[in-house]
Formats: sequence, C-alpha cells, structure tokens
Amino acid sequence: MEKQKENDEAKLYRIAKESFLVVGTTAEQMAKRFIDEVGIKQEEALSLAKVCIDEFIRLSYPQKLKILEEDINKIKNLPFSDYNLSLINEQVDLLCKNMIGYEQLFNYILDVEILESENWFVKGEKFFKDKNLDEALKCFDISLKFDPENNDSLIARGQVLQNLQLHKDAIKDFSQAIEENEDAFDIFYLRGCSFISIGDLNNAEKDIRKAIGLSHLANNKQKQYAEEQGYESIDAMFKTSLDLIYTFKEFHPMILNKMREKNDKSR
Repeated sequence: MEKQKENDEAKLYRIAKESFLVVGTTAEQMAKRFIDEVGIKQEEALSLAKVCIDEFIRLSYPQKLKILEEDINKIKNLPFSDYNLSLINEQVDLLCKNMIGYEQLFNYILDVEILESENWFVKGEKFFKDKNLDEALKCFDISLKFDPENNDSLIARGQVLQNLQLHKDAIKDFSQAIEENEDAFDIFYLRGCSFISIGDLNNAEKDIRKAIGLSHLANNKQKQYAEEQGYESIDAMFKTSLDLIYTFKEFHPMILNKMREKNDKSR
C-alpha cells in the first residue's frame, strides 16, 4: 500500500513538471491529468494543481533551474546559432526570476525553432543546387530536428536521398509530406520515381497516375520543375515515367530484378 502511494506521488510530480513545460497549461488541464492518470477526485485534483502552480512560482532561481534542468538541456542540445541560444538563455533567466511565464518562454522558443528550421532549409537548398548532397542532407536533417513538420525540408531531404539512391528513405519522407499536402502532384511524382527505382512498379504507376490527376493544380514553380528536369511540359514528364514503367513490366524483368537488388538499401 505504501509503495503504491509512493508511485502515485512520483506520478503527480512528473505530471506537474511536464505541465509546467507545456505552452499555456492551466490548473484545470493539470488537474485533468491528475484525475486520468492517478485517479484522484476532481475537487482534490484541482486544488492540488493550483497549489503546484503557486509553489512552483515561489521557488528560488536555483530550485527552478534544477527542476527544469533536463528539459532546458534538451532544448540547448539542439544546434541553435550562438545568437539565438544567448536569447533563449535570457528568456530562461527571465522565467526563473518570475518576470515572464511559461507560455511566453515556450512560445518564444517555438518561434526560434521555426526560424532556425527555415535557416537550415535555405542553407540546404544552396548545397543541393551546388550538388553537394552530403552537406545538403546534413542541413535538412538539422532543419527537421528543429521543426519536424517543415514540409519544405521533408520534401527536399527526400530529393537528396533520392539522388543518393537511398530510395526507401526518400519514400518515407515523401509519404510523410503527402500526409500534410495530399494535393501536391510533384510529391506523388517524386515518390513514384523512387518506387520505379526499387522496382515497385504497381505503386509507381499509382503515384504517377495520381500526379496526373492533380497536375491541373500545378503552380508556376511546379511547372518550372518539369522544365528543370529536361522535359517540355509536365505531361511529357509523366508520359516518360509511364512509358518506363510499361517497358520494365513487359520487356525487362531481369533488369527490374537488378534494380531491386541495387536499390534495396537505407541510410
């Protein structure tokens, strides 16, 4: 019985600590977690949540840093620029002095992370255009550490992986990007090309046909992409891919098997 009580106390502490670190957490939200995860009554949970928040605000600067140390270190371990890291340190300092709240701090860090993600994406694009694939890949990896939902970096990393003949990894990135943008014909086309390279012709054909169905939504940048690949138009690009699929299906089963063997690798 005593052991169960200790476990519950540990859970309450963990929930309280995690709640401090979530943007905009209220006493009501913390209390709901106390109820759902520990099983205490609603009135007791809300009262305890309010006490936790009040007590945390009253803690000394070193005490707050100790509680937040693990989480702050996780943030600082990201490759922020020296300038942005110094600004984050200033905000943490203000938090510990009760001059700003958690919502302000973590909104600020979120904004900086998105900015860093965009900066690394721009760097990666330059390397990609210069055909420096290894450095481009590093940049897009870092961009996605800062913001895993940066679709531009996800698609760009997929293209780099594709150029490195790491098609299975490229397909994963393209698939994740499609979840966020189901109307982007170019992502379906890119994934279809990788499916061709690993010999998965059925999925390749599905993606190319899906891209054809969406191509009427193409913007100027996407139309320019077809030209950059050496095609007169988007339609010509699609036709070439479909012709390749049909050719492999009908006439070159041995070549297809070799393609599968050659490209059956990941990072």
